[in-house]
Amino acid sequence: MINLVVNARDAMPARGRLTIQTESVTLGAESMNLDPELSPGGYVKITVSDDGFGMTSDVAARAFEPFFNTKGVGEGTGLGLSTCYGILKQNHGHITLESRSGEGSTFVLYVPKSADQPDAPAEVEPFNDLVGGSENVLLVEDEGAVREITLEAFEIHGYKVLEASNGLEAIKVIESCRSENIDLLLTDVVMPIMVGRELAGIYRASFPEGKTSPCLDIQMT
Repeated sequence: MINLVVNARDAMPARGRLTIQTESVTLGAESMNLDPELSPGGYVKITVSDDGFGMTSDVAARAFEPFFNTKGVGEGTGLGLSTCYGILKQNHGHITLESRSGEGSTFVLYVPKSADQPDAPAEVEPFNDLVGGSENVLLVEDEGAVREITLEAFEIHGYKVLEASNGLEAIKVIESCRSENIDLLLTDVVMPIMVGRELAGIYRASFPEGKTSPCLDIQMT
């Protein structure tokens, strides 16, 4: 949902209308028209629509392809919509797209209903004594909002955070800190310019005692 909403926001840079609708539906034989692998039964139907730029037919036909990206260099990885598609398919659901250039886009998600009753939530004792530290952390994340939230969470608990928005910036930080120590590399896995695994190798060469923690955030198409 976040992927779809952020994509809608990007398609309406000035202003626009984003609409999210939900309803309970029962699909019969017509489910085969949506997807041959979609079984008849009960579904939650979620419609996400915007009145933004929209897409041409050629772009819409490729929208769910991994790494297909219509944004500029360094803006998104082309994994957002393919991730949505994959999650729904893995859970026996489906997603459709209708879009016209200049008229906006509409995504319709079909999520199978579950007959299972949810377990009662377990009681959790309050945990107020969070452990902090004073180590140096190199945070590498190309999504500015995610990077800002993560940085704040670490700094609140006493850590010194060095930040970079991509692999090349991170390498410059690593080279400038050779006389110090970077105790942890927290890096996004999929980024433009350089992927997290390649960056981790460069980091370990400079700080063999350091630790790495890959993370996969929500990628936007």
